[in-house]
Amino acid sequence: MAKTLNLKKIIFCLIIVITCFLSQQSFGQLRGINYQAIAIDEKGIEIAGIDYSGKPIAENTIAVRFSILSGSTTGQVLYEETHTTLTDQHGLFSLVIGEGTVSPNGAHSALIDIPWSNANQFLKVEIDIRNNGSFLLMSIQQFMAVPYAFYALNSGNASSNGKNSLIKPIVEPPSANCANGGIKIETGIDDNANGVLDLSEVNINLIQYVCNGALGINGIDGTNGVDGTNGIDGAPGTNGIDGINGIDGAPGTNGVNGTNGIDGAPGANGTNGVDGINGTNGVDGASGINGTNGIDGAPGANGTNGIDGINGLDGINGTNGIDGAPGTNGTNGIDG
Repeated sequence: MAKTLNLKKIIFCLIIVITCFLSQQSFGQLRGINYQAIAIDEKGIEIAGIDYSGKPIAENTIAVRFSILSGSTTGQVLYEETHTTLTDQHGLFSLVIGEGTVSPNGAHSALIDIPWSNANQFLKVEIDIRNNGSFLLMSIQQFMAVPYAFYALNSGNASSNGKNSLIKPIVEPPSANCANGGIKIETGIDDNANGVLDLSEVNINLIQYVCNGALGINGIDGTNGVDGTNGIDGAPGTNGIDGINGIDGAPGTNGVNGTNGIDGAPGANGTNGVDGINGTNGVDGASGINGTNGIDGAPGANGTNGIDGINGLDGINGTNGIDGAPGTNGTNGIDG
């Protein structure tokens, strides 16, 4: 019956194995175990088998350390080596376990010397995404199938007709095997030596599932970093075409009149303007009512007589007038 492995843990970086098989054409040309993975930083999304947060570390130099442990996740370090590699534009990198720089921390200096038949061995993977010697633990997992070629060489039963052990990963949709989906790992011997794990070569007793865990709770946001220095402003772009004027809005309500300000000091009189042309005399108004005569004043002193003027020339005698009618005779006087 196939076993199911549920992996649920938050990690700083992630490596997920894509293929892992013995790289050899014959025992005489044995190289090691192929290992392919994607390096992820701490800010991404979930992927089959592991919860992580990060983006692929593309085109960057990283360091990877492999350790083979005896019997358990805390077993003796049987073999340890480190690699320095460059990821591609997708964060993908490929290594061969057995061709790295061997560390003195392991009990053996070559894969072939590991006693594969003594116990189930575990692979420990660590990654240093900055390549500065700060390795972080990615995973410790049991080898699902004994590397047959190494086992054969180590046991003394090697021959020139050895066959490759292949592992084939297949995306597993959500099912009874993996509630949230994951990866199905098929293992078997490449009997026809075509480099492909055919259906007839799959050992159903060694099928394993690496399942996606449930989504974890989002962690608390970290403190915002210090703002970087503003970059140099670019050259001003060409002004765009003016847009069509929008429809005028309704007139707003008139504001309250402000308080009259204090009158300023009178300005200097301006220069008299040029006199205008005399206008036409208007129609005389009606004569007003005569006023009451005033009281006569006291008579003035007689003025000095003026000098008599020179007598004028006598005029021409006029014509005698007609004699008048004879008067009535007077009464006779009293006789003396």
